[in-house]
Amino acid sequence: MLSRLRSRLTYANVMSSVAVFLALGGGAAWAANEFTGANIRNETLSGADVMGRLGVNGTLTGQDMRDGSVKRVDLGASARDSCPVGTSRLGRLCARTLSGGSKFFDAMGRCAQLGLRLPTYTEAILLSRSDIPGLPDSDPFWTDSLYTSSSGYRTQYVTDAGTTLDNSTEADYVRPVCVTTPST
Repeated sequence: MLSRLRSRLTYANVMSSVAVFLALGGGAAWAANEFTGANIRNETLSGADVMGRLGVNGTLTGQDMRDGSVKRVDLGASARDSCPVGTSRLGRLCARTLSGGSKFFDAMGRCAQLGLRLPTYTEAILLSRSDIPGLPDSDPFWTDSLYTSSSGYRTQYVTDAGTTLDNSTEADYVRPVCVTTPST
């Protein structure tokens, strides 16, 4: 049997086998390096196309992807509904407690510098039902409620315990809680 195989083992047969091997193996290696996300049209891949390449629990994680390869627009609505860095999600708001006390107008300015704002009175009441990070219990925080009275500008602030206080805008240094709505 070996002699029969040797009789057919010609230079042409060996070289054609090597050529087929190189074409298939080398072509696959080339394709693996050549085809990237930029080469694939949108909506042409399905979950079945990436099965077997997923992590242990069948999901893609940050370790499975290159930095910057997934943009916000690529994510579903629930993933895009997120808070800015430095804020915490509390109900329907993203909130951040600033250090140190501020008078009312200073607090408005500090929040604005961060792209945030003071909560409305209603938002403040809702926030007071949560444990606001960085705000000790019963500490007050400003609302954006501003009105005039015979004694000048007045505002309302709320404590972390939900108590409403009415005060002059210049009277107290109160720790600001700045808010925004989650981005979509």
